[in-house]
Amino acid sequence: MTARTHQTAACLQSIATDGIDGDRAGPLRNIFVAWKVNPMRAGQVAPVEGTGQILADFAQSVATTCTHKDTFIILEIDALTGAKWLHTYAVKRKSTPRYVMAGHTRRAVHDLYAELLMTICVAAFEPVEQWSWKPGADTVGHDAGLIEARP
Repeated sequence: MTARTHQTAACLQSIATDGIDGDRAGPLRNIFVAWKVNPMRAGQVAPVEGTGQILADFAQSVATTCTHKDTFIILEIDALTGAKWLHTYAVKRKSTPRYVMAGHTRRAVHDLYAELLMTICVAAFEPVEQWSWKPGADTVGHDAGLIEARP
């Protein structure tokens, strides 16, 4: 075994265990929350779901739910230290297409990917989310005790 191979194996082993008592490491300690920026209403964002244990995977999963030229932000929180980073991404389209079969024809598909624009270390971050209607919500100004009869 060469020195480089031995070093790689040692790194992989230390990643797989926590190094204290040899137990398997649990999920990674960083938490990610994402919002899609609304281009029509300045300063408003909408929450977006994503999956992934690391930032790159999480950003790519969020990019697949967005459209080309969208912008989204990810708040990364370190669960142990409490440090927070705000990552801003733009959704780009790959110029080289991949071809898929749709029925009996081949179609060119340009995949979407997330491109990191900037990262900022923040002390606190609470975005203003856009208003959204929820089932069971009472309409503004509606009196639930009022009974109307129309002829």
